[in-house]
Amino acid sequence: MDEQIESWQSKIRNIAPLMQKAEYELLKAEADVKRVIALWKAVALSDGIKTASGQDNFAENKEEVYQSRLAVAVAKGQLSAVKVELRALEVGFEEWRTKMVNAREERKRYGAWQRVANKDPTTKISLTRTLKRYLETRERMSIKGRKPTKKEAEHMDKVSQLGCIVCRNMGLGITPAEIHHIEGKTKADSHFKVLPLCFGHHREGGRFRPFISRHPYKRRFEDAYGTEEDLLKQVNEMLSAEW
Repeated sequence: MDEQIESWQSKIRNIAPLMQKAEYELLKAEADVKRVIALWKAVALSDGIKTASGQDNFAENKEEVYQSRLAVAVAKGQLSAVKVELRALEVGFEEWRTKMVNAREERKRYGAWQRVANKDPTTKISLTRTLKRYLETRERMSIKGRKPTKKEAEHMDKVSQLGCIVCRNMGLGITPAEIHHIEGKTKADSHFKVLPLCFGHHREGGRFRPFISRHPYKRRFEDAYGTEEDLLKQVNEMLSAEW
């Protein structure tokens, strides 16, 4: 964690010299414009042009003034590019920090849940009504839709034994899992297209933040943890390796 923080800080610090150089080049270019215009105004005055507007027009028509103004525009563009790069790093760091905080919170919650699931007598946790309901019913949850065949039931049992696939990917270990059907429960192969998800990542993420549950937040869920198709492929590969 400390190394990752230092890496982000190093990237941001490396922008400082670029920012300093870009600001210097812009100030220098703006000063050059003023200097060149002043010189040509002096030439205009020596040529007998006494009005300020006449001197301005005389100076603005000179190629040297035009080139100096182009230099200002280029310097502004370079400074803007550095600022955009710095902002991108800041946004990236904030997103990374948020993910780390969320992962830490999930590890804390699952540490408690795992102790409860293992019936640790030393654990003193006040379970919420939702968690109690989950622990009491996860083994006997009714399946709406087509009744699974014996082979399908065996497959789903193996899938659930893997533990929540999202928690595994987050390094949280094997946590109690429910079965999530990707394509509902009525199609011919629907009971084979299933994912093991804990109740926080399956249907209760709104109550137990920072979880993002598949129901009803499918797009947010896939943005955070990967598409259902990719997770299903991973689950099938794990099943092939273990059975």
